[in-house]
Amino acid sequence: EPIDDLCDANGIVARLLRPGRPYADLVAIDLNAVSFYRGRCATDVALRGQWQQGSLAVAAIELTERPVTVMGQRFDQGSIMQFEGGAEFDAVVPQGAIWTLLLLRSSTCCADLRRLLPGVPRELSSDCRDRLFQMARDLTVSPSATASRLRARREADAVERDLVESFAAA
Repeated sequence: EPIDDLCDANGIVARLLRPGRPYADLVAIDLNAVSFYRGRCATDVALRGQWQQGSLAVAAIELTERPVTVMGQRFDQGSIMQFEGGAEFDAVVPQGAIWTLLLLRSSTCCADLRRLLPGVPRELSSDCRDRLFQMARDLTVSPSATASRLRARREADAVERDLVESFAAA
């Protein structure tokens, strides 16, 4: 199941809160120092655990009818959140929510994003939100085309840089 690929590899455990499959769709793209995920929940999913020490995760909610609950706080669509690796993580993502997640493993990428994203969590600015989610859709609309494009190291570096900049600008 896709849920294992997302969770087990990153130290997060998922539990279904209602019967069904966890995701209607899930695309994962591993670059050099960054992993990018975009998914839509097919049922309510609870996530617990902790990402690797020294990593940084940034999540943005593209669409949701009900709030996403993270660490006891409620977030509506258009919100962005940042999580330090090594800290406990606890979230409930409702059915139908579309989200993007950027997981940074490089200390350089992490430092850049920490510097550029003070005060997260917060709401995304509208222009940058549109750019971020359009980039996410473009990367994930045809995963096989994206995968073949990213095999070239320079292209992977460029996409990684664009992703970090898009999240930071948002």
